[in-house]
Amino acid sequence: KIPAPSPKLIHKQDKTSIQPMGSLFEQSLLLTLDCIVGMLIQEKQLDADSIFMNHANLE
Repeated sequence: KIPAPSPKLIHKQDKTSIQPMGSLFEQSLLLTLDCIVGMLIQEKQLDADSIFMNHANLE
């Protein structure tokens, strides 16, 4: 469970957000996944060069 307010939830929450729709949840999810990736990088002892080879640039 990621504790981030969302107007889409059925149950009312103690905290609210001024961000429209699900933005706060999406930002919380992004930070959570970034932390998981960082932990995996440390655990597998990867470096920036090896990660860059698998990185997709969609710009």
